[in-house]
Amino acid sequence: MEKQDLDYINILKEVPEFANLDPDSLKRIASIVKIQDFPCGSIIFRENDIDCVFCIIVYGEVRIFVTNEENTEITLSVLGPMDCFGEVGAITGKPREQKNGGRVEIRCA
Repeated sequence: MEKQDLDYINILKEVPEFANLDPDSLKRIASIVKIQDFPCGSIIFRENDIDCVFCIIVYGEVRIFVTNEENTEITLSVLGPMDCFGEVGAITGKPREQKNGGRVEIRCA
């Protein structure tokens, strides 16, 4: 599915964080959306990464996890379609506090 095949404004309306925005705001956000596919098992962010990426899952699942001192992965949550992640780092510019990896092939907007 290419960018032109998706209706970004309707996708954004389905996400609670954007549901109440006016049409002009949604249109501005939709204009900067970048589609990225991740194969199963990909690490999208790592702990302590610094970036400004905010992701909306279009399809697939993402597992949010941390690694403890014994190098054991502890799952914090599993996210699916229309869930978001990365908002804290995107807003604050602070390092990531957890990792996230795709459990199945995923597409993020």
